[in-house]
Amino acid sequence: MRKILLYAVVLAVLAYTTAALGIGPVLVYKVFQPGQEQHVTLTVFNDGSKDLSIDVSARGELAPYIKLENSSYRFSSETYPLHYTLTMPDDLAPGAHYADIVVTESPTTSQATVQALVSGVSKLRVQVPYNEKYAEAKLDIDASESKAAFSVYVYNYCSQRLNVSSHIRIYNQDGSNVKNIDLPAKSIDPMSEESMSAEAMLQPGVYNATLQVSYGGKSIVVNKGFIVGEKLVEITGVSVDGFEPGEIASIRLHLKSHWPSMIKGAKGEVTIIKDNRLIDTIRTETFDIQGEKELSAYWNTQDQEPGTYSAEASIMYDGKVSTKDFNITIPGPAAQAKRPALIIPVVIIVLVVVIAVLYYVWRMRRKPGRRRARKG
Repeated sequence: MRKILLYAVVLAVLAYTTAALGIGPVLVYKVFQPGQEQHVTLTVFNDGSKDLSIDVSARGELAPYIKLENSSYRFSSETYPLHYTLTMPDDLAPGAHYADIVVTESPTTSQATVQALVSGVSKLRVQVPYNEKYAEAKLDIDASESKAAFSVYVYNYCSQRLNVSSHIRIYNQDGSNVKNIDLPAKSIDPMSEESMSAEAMLQPGVYNATLQVSYGGKSIVVNKGFIVGEKLVEITGVSVDGFEPGEIASIRLHLKSHWPSMIKGAKGEVTIIKDNRLIDTIRTETFDIQGEKELSAYWNTQDQEPGTYSAEASIMYDGKVSTKDFNITIPGPAAQAKRPALIIPVVIIVLVVVIAVLYYVWRMRRKPGRRRARKG
């Protein structure tokens, strides 16, 4: 029991510490300038403005070139500035070079059983220009119910201007090319970036976008998947076939899938409730759906009292649930008594019609005999 309590205390301390401390910006970007000093200011976030003691350290390849203003701080404000100076070396290889500024909360007496926690990291990136043509690209996609918005970022990491052309090809789940987008051509200065955007109207479904960026005989290809709309199986209606008390009631669920491809392994369920009490739960067979479908559930009403019951139909698929409320009525004695009363007038009408027909036939057969008697 004591161990459990100790673990609970440790977890609470961990959760509180992690939530209490942060640092920003997450990434600081600098272009390499040999021997140049760069002064950087970060912000430490103290959630809850508690009395906080922190340690600061630099790690990574560029750590030897970083001088921290202080290696420890104590404060209780919501935010606090943190300063350091980067002195660039005289020479670095072309490409990206990194360091991490790590902020950790100093353990207190109450945290004696917990090691110091890394609660925040700000990454420093120093980019050294490439002598040859070199670029990188990023593709962001924001998809909604019926369209996708594409944001393209191209970074020129070389020492010369680049003329860039970019294209996006969109493929559906079957691998068919459904749309192509040509983005405006761009001329990007050395160690600079350009952005482009475009939109495409698409049917709901799963897609893959391929971005190709071409420059100076080279190309970059970025692939990214995305989803337009959401998988939705709608219960458009519920109908119940006529039945007598004690019989099995056939409940038909009318379904419509708004997803273009097959949804597999869906399940149906109907719950019957009366007077806030669960009467029965009916589960259907597992099924696949694409487009519209009728699904049947069967309720054995034996031993159930006549009356109106509340019911809820549910369809479970791919971690989602669609529901629809409806009522189902077991007919009572009054409803059954009406049926014989309705049958009697019908029987009388039928008998009258039959008698009338027979009388007419009889009269027609007698007429020829009477005519012969008159002639004689």
